[in-house]
Amino acid sequence: MQQLLKHYVAPPQFPAAVITFITFPLINSIPENILCELKREQNRTQTEICAQYSASEQLHHLYLLVQRHFKQIDAVLDQCITSSPQWLIEPQVAQIVIDELNEFNGRYYQILGYCLMPNHVHLLIERNSSVPMYQYSLPRLIKRFKGQTGRIANQTLKRSGPFWHLDHYEYPIYRAGEAERMLTYMQHNPVHAGLVSEPRAWPHRFDIAEEWREW
Repeated sequence: MQQLLKHYVAPPQFPAAVITFITFPLINSIPENILCELKREQNRTQTEICAQYSASEQLHHLYLLVQRHFKQIDAVLDQCITSSPQWLIEPQVAQIVIDELNEFNGRYYQILGYCLMPNHVHLLIERNSSVPMYQYSLPRLIKRFKGQTGRIANQTLKRSGPFWHLDHYEYPIYRAGEAERMLTYMQHNPVHAGLVSEPRAWPHRFDIAEEWREW
């Protein structure tokens, strides 16, 4: 962790998004050396972008950088499934996470989809437009979600210590069609990771548009 902090650069700030794609990894699901290397690469590229571009052009390139980093993290999570804790496919633990997601659903946001992989969770949410922005703090909701589920899951597993990875990864969605693409991606994630042969065979998932989606 000290190695990671030495290379820390504050992440870019983007306009608030109505729809956000989020990934929550379990603790010890990303090797620290790989995480440090990815963060160094991200920081190095971010510094170059900020020096080379300004205004909207800079924001565009920073957004592409965050998109690439998000994909890299997800690829590592899939590659490390067999060497990671796989608590999220324990039926009781999966239900704890799903119940907490349902508890938050409809209050500050609507869940458009989720997929519980063995070592991470994908979540696509849409902010409730009737709730003022000052009342809606996504980091605070995520912290509460991780605290609640981690505590109960640890009790169920009869373990102690951190349950979730310290960080989560957010990907704000602005472009038309991007939310549908991310829904399709997360529902196919178990297939791409070699866990099942087709999306419907994976039990720990939800897709708000499943009734008309073409797999």
